Amino acid sequence: MKMKKILNEWRRFVINEGASNQDIRQKEIERINNSGLKDTEAQKQIASIYLPMSLVGHSPIGANEFYSGRILDSEIVAMLETLSADVYNHSETGELTTESEYFTIETAGELSKGVTTEKIRLRSNNTSAAQGIFDSTDDLQKRIYVAQKMISQGDLDFSKLSSDSDYGGTTKGGHHRGPDSGDGGIQLPGKLTPAENAEFETMMKMYSQAHAELVA
Repeated sequence: MKMKKILNEWRRFVINEGASNQDIRQKEIERINNSGLKDTEAQKQIASIYLPMSLVGHSPIGANEFYSGRILDSEIVAMLETLSADVYNHSETGELTTESEYFTIETAGELSKGVTTEKIRLRSNNTSAAQGIFDSTDDLQKRIYVAQKMISQGDLDFSKLSSDSDYGGTTKGGHHRGPDSGDGGIQLPGKLTPAENAEFETMMKMYSQAHAELVA
């Protein structure tokens, strides 16, 4: 029953996606700005509207100005770090829907030429008009990782994450490591330097230890 509900929402998204969604997103951003929330919280809620689309390489109206002038880079990186953990948990539990503070992660089927393919949908909890669709949790994890690296280097050009761009590993490069290696089966971006590989190994070792302690 839950899968049927998700599929119905998916169809509505496909049918309704268009210029009107920009209006919906803009009205929601205006609502947040006028809600009386502390600015730090308002920033995170607005970021949750832009990030799902940025991770698929889209640049919705107002996103570039928001990233470069309203929210700290460290806040975006922190939100992506939390999202990465939520995506990992979604994959591990096998649930169709995982809801966190700012995002909802859903597994659903996309119908194309009579064939249903499993996809991952990431949407803002503020509005379903702000969402991105990904091939798998591995695909989403790669994009999160690459986005974090870009932001830490001062690069906010998320169009590089478009499926038409080689952002370092959507379809090429990188080795797939299984969950037994302690990294949650994350597909690494290709062309990592030895220093970046070492950094990733250290991060994942710490994450795996924390996860093991939590499960225990």
